[in-house]
Amino acid sequence: TDLVGCGSFVAATLALSYKNGILDNVISGSFSHPKLLLVNLGVMLWGSRLASYLFLRVLSVGEDKRLNKFFRKPGEGYLDINGSIFPLRLSIFWIIQATWGVLCMLPVTLLNATPLTNPIG
Repeated sequence: TDLVGCGSFVAATLALSYKNGILDNVISGSFSHPKLLLVNLGVMLWGSRLASYLFLRVLSVGEDKRLNKFFRKPGEGYLDINGSIFPLRLSIFWIIQATWGVLCMLPVTLLNATPLTNPIG
């Protein structure tokens, strides 16, 4: 979940950069919007670093024990009140994670939504 959560920041920022033509500007050597480029680059670097760190941590430990309470145990039924209440608890976890992603990505999305007719700054 950490890899997907952080990877979504990178994917969304790449998509926004492509939509705005920032990637085309960088490929052609034009840096007409340096602040927007730096913000997008910062999000992509941060997301890549965090996703790789969290993924490598789970690989070295073997599992993410924080997630055990969200999944069914062997022999446990669905919506077992005495157990994990699967899939209800898992869906609440995913909704919270999605909300976190949207809120954290909102400033970058709004910045990328501004028209690029004039350089920022």
